[in-house]
Order: sequence, then C-alpha cells, then structure tokens
Amino acid sequence: MRKQCGRYLNIARLISTLFMIIPTVILFLFADEILISFFKQNAYVSEYAIQYCIICMPGVWAMTQFDATKRFLCAQQYGFMPMMTQVITAIIQIITCYIFIIQFQWGIIGAAIATNVAYFFNMIILDFWCAFHSEDHFKNMWLGWARSSMEGLGSFLEIGISSGIIECFHLYVI
Repeated sequence: MRKQCGRYLNIARLISTLFMIIPTVILFLFADEILISFFKQNAYVSEYAIQYCIICMPGVWAMTQFDATKRFLCAQQYGFMPMMTQVITAIIQIITCYIFIIQFQWGIIGAAIATNVAYFFNMIILDFWCAFHSEDHFKNMWLGWARSSMEGLGSFLEIGISSGIIECFHLYVI
C-alpha cells in the first residue's frame, strides 16, 4: 500500500502537467480579451497583467508539481517540511523581488521572474528533501521517475482526471 502512494504521486504530477499546460496556455494567450471583455478591465492594466501571466507560465507548472508533493507529504503526516519550504522561498522571493524590481529596475517583468524563481525553488527543495529522506521516512514510497511508477495508471485515471481538472480550476482562481 505504501508503494501505491508514491505511484499516485507520480501519476498525479504527470496528469496535472498534461491537463495544466493546454488550458493555461489558452487562458494566458486570451487573457487580454477575457480581462477587457468580461471583466471590463482597463486595457493598460490588462497589458501588464498579460506580461506577468505569460512570464509566470513555467512557474505555474512548478507550483502544481510542488502542490502534488506537498499533498503527498501531508497525507503521510509530514506537513512541516512543505511549510518550511514555503517560508524559505518567501525569503528568497523577497530578495529576488528586491534585486529584479529595485536593483535591475525590471518592473513587472522582474516581479514575474522573481515569482518563477520562488515557485521553482519550492518544487526543487521539496523534491530534494523527499529524495534524500526516502531511505528513512518514505521507504518504498518515493519512487522517483521509473516505468514501474506508472503502474496503476488506469485505476488512477478513473478518479484522477476529474480531480485534476478541479485542482487546475482551483489554481486558476487563486
């Protein structure tokens, strides 16, 4: 049963990637029309929002991967490390925002890059922590990426697709 948790994590990461990329690209590419037409947003403000969204697309993917790992760890009652990871990356984001926005004077582009950096650090720190603690805490659960980690894909897809779509919409709302 413990091995199945690791399989479900890998499958969840794959599914969130597949179902996140296309809707996110469509949403971000047409965001100006959506903001102006539906929400009556000012065109000038909408242009800045579009720049930020397009630059943040890789970071959104990293955040979905982090979220899957965070939920995996919380299900195993290891919620402290995801919290500490977010505290560390909050400090990193403050520093990178200062550097990119104030020092380099990149404005909205600097803010988006700083956000991407923080999101990727969230994912990287937590994945490394899980990989290096797999011997002790997650024996037979943290599988990494291997062909065997995709066993049970069919049973996962029965419930995973609808949950993944709901999660993607949840992330769009935030």
